[in-house]
Amino acid sequence: MFSAIARRYDLCNHLFSFGLDFYWRRKTAAIACDGPIVSALDLCCGTGDMTFALAKTGRLQSITGSDICRPMLDIAVQKAKKYAVANTAMQWHCASAENTGLPDASFDRITCAFGFRNVDDLPAALKESCRLLKPGGKLCILEFFLPRQGLSRRLYLFYLCRIMPLVAGWIAGDPAPWRYLAASIHRWETMDLTAQLRQAGFHDIIIRSLTFGAVRIHTAQKGTS
Repeated sequence: MFSAIARRYDLCNHLFSFGLDFYWRRKTAAIACDGPIVSALDLCCGTGDMTFALAKTGRLQSITGSDICRPMLDIAVQKAKKYAVANTAMQWHCASAENTGLPDASFDRITCAFGFRNVDDLPAALKESCRLLKPGGKLCILEFFLPRQGLSRRLYLFYLCRIMPLVAGWIAGDPAPWRYLAASIHRWETMDLTAQLRQAGFHDIIIRSLTFGAVRIHTAQKGTS
């Protein structure tokens, strides 16, 4: 599915979020890069927008973007020629979030923007993230949720389930992937992410809500021992 929409993915993201996705990623990058750090992994990096947001902080020496979808990664590699940041090495890795094949304790920070709700096995992906983090490292998850307030929730659901797939059909020629994305947000809403993070070995979990609760940033710490 993501291979089919790769070339229109960025346009639709920016359009359907009214450009707020740039702000959400900048906010996540600022939270992720809040201390003495060297390396970061951006899981489910897609076309690389979160990866580039991390690079633009100027706080990292190396960043790895990882995704299972090769066409999305190919676009990220092309974009990297434009968004490359001096003194920041950027690598790209094609693998699933559940089994990256990367070495233990390799990264100070891991981010995942709008990706974990699409993995086949979330507990495995969270455990893999914990394995890849250095002791004391931090995981930052940027993800869609449904607003809690009644009116804003109803309006958001109407936009998400009716308007967005209709417009996506005009732009990309096939509304089905965006219907899936809307349904995945519905399913994700029932997920107790805090409990899942604790079970994966994380602690000090903090939740920040943005844009009336439609987007949340979860941060979680790996133990130091």
